[in-house]
Amino acid sequence: MSKIIVFGSEGFYGEVYLTIDGAKEIKIFSDELATARYIEVSPGMHSILASTASKSLRALDKVDGKSNPYETTLSGEITILEGEVLLLQCEREGMKGKLYNKVVQESQVREYKGAYPYYLFDPNAKQAKSKWVALILCIFFGFLGIHRFYEGKKVTGVIYLLTLGLLGVGVVYDFFRILFSKQ
Repeated sequence: MSKIIVFGSEGFYGEVYLTIDGAKEIKIFSDELATARYIEVSPGMHSILASTASKSLRALDKVDGKSNPYETTLSGEITILEGEVLLLQCEREGMKGKLYNKVVQESQVREYKGAYPYYLFDPNAKQAKSKWVALILCIFFGFLGIHRFYEGKKVTGVIYLLTLGLLGVGVVYDFFRILFSKQ
């Protein structure tokens, strides 16, 4: 398999939306997520559309004929061979979100200096956490932030622990966030 890895440079806050081969657009990076995300794809040619604005915002730009000066979109066809990784790096320059891309061998990912944080690209690293385990933890131990710790969000886990799940409001929010997530 090949991979597409999306990561933010230190200080990047925002969202990145990715469409691969015309499939449904997915949000893969946000303010809450300070870690890289990767998606496995089959080797071969793929149509890629990555943007710092959602599909609906890009559609609004087309309607009024103006382009948003704060968004960046990368699109085109790219061939990713077996063992290769497409890196999509997100940066913030003032108010504008910028996207950069580079194809490297999987063995080179750790050496790529712009990659942040490096350890996330370890092929032996644990995979994404189970949505259902996170949901059960949220239901029974949400007020202690255990589900946040499980998801790897240690800072917000401590905040939930000290505030009893943001006085329950955070727990209710997380319940629906986890329930309707795609993972």
